[in-house]
Amino acid sequence: MRAFDAAEQPTVLVVDDTPDNLALMSTLLKGQYRVKVANTGEKALKMVAANPPDLILLDVMMPGMDGREVLQHLKENPLTANVPVIFLTSNNQECDEELGLNLGAVDYITKPFSIPITLARIRNHMRLKLQTDQLAAMAVESDRLRDEAQRATRAREDVVAVVAHDLRTPLSTILMTARLLEGPARDDPFLAPAKLGGRIFRAASRMEALIKDLLDLAAIDAGQLAVDQQPIKVQPLAAEAVEMMLPLATGKDLRLSASLESADVLLSCDRGRVLQVFANLIGNAVKFTLSGGEITVLGRVDNAAYRFTVQDSGPGITADQLPHIFDRYWQGRSTDRRGVGLGLSIAAGIVAMHGGRIWVNSELGSGSSFHFTLPRVG
Repeated sequence: MRAFDAAEQPTVLVVDDTPDNLALMSTLLKGQYRVKVANTGEKALKMVAANPPDLILLDVMMPGMDGREVLQHLKENPLTANVPVIFLTSNNQECDEELGLNLGAVDYITKPFSIPITLARIRNHMRLKLQTDQLAAMAVESDRLRDEAQRATRAREDVVAVVAHDLRTPLSTILMTARLLEGPARDDPFLAPAKLGGRIFRAASRMEALIKDLLDLAAIDAGQLAVDQQPIKVQPLAAEAVEMMLPLATGKDLRLSASLESADVLLSCDRGRVLQVFANLIGNAVKFTLSGGEITVLGRVDNAAYRFTVQDSGPGITADQLPHIFDRYWQGRSTDRRGVGLGLSIAAGIVAMHGGRIWVNSELGSGSSFHFTLPRVG
């Protein structure tokens, strides 16, 4: 077995009620192993429970709790069941050796023992223990890599499903409209070139927005989303977000407004990316709030951060949906295909890249409040 640095030396616990035996084994093992000693079975179990060693040398005959009882306790504890135990005993009867091995000891050394043979046995069992630990660690790592590969495969399948379903509709619109443009001119105003061109533009814009979302999500996953944080005041940032989304809200007869505390606070954020967060949160509120409802952007200081809240008077979110609300490709209504389920996931990623956090409070029938924080300057 190779030599170990002091910091990585395997640990051997020697358990014996005779001080001379403890001193002898400590002297023999010192330099190759970290040696710990216990003079009773009870003390040994406490030491093992606190920090399991790599191997235990255990005297069989001890007053109080003897070695066999100690071994039984070790085997009953899942945390210590796999620690190899070598019995040390002056009793060399074959039946005792068989009993010890049946209890789970890996070896049985009788006293007086041959020092070279004893050290060789300890080395062999230590080598087996360390190899077993390495194999277990490799198995855990293999499981982790397999889980990551499965998640990556599912993510790729999600992307394929998204592209196949959500790009097909606008693409079909473009193809059918192009076919109409190829045909003979008609007097129908609905088929005028300007109308058809507008239809193509809107369909292409939907495709472009989806592709942009997919690229943003990939950048977030890779930790490569570009975020250029600059000092920006709360008031103009929120005002721009409301102004940007006002046509969408008014088109559905919704009232959209802002109510901000400490509006002169400076934030450290990427203006464009934060407006993207607002667009996703307000757009989501517009989507699910009935005509005549209200959406309010609130803001207040929250310790070293500033908290924005997008509050709506919509139908609210059920308790079973709340844990999934920021999951990608997830939608609360299985029949609603107006979005692909990326917006809230992207918003969460952008907020995280700023060092902030995002969450939602909602009750069915009482509307929803989406909160996110951004770091303040100073």
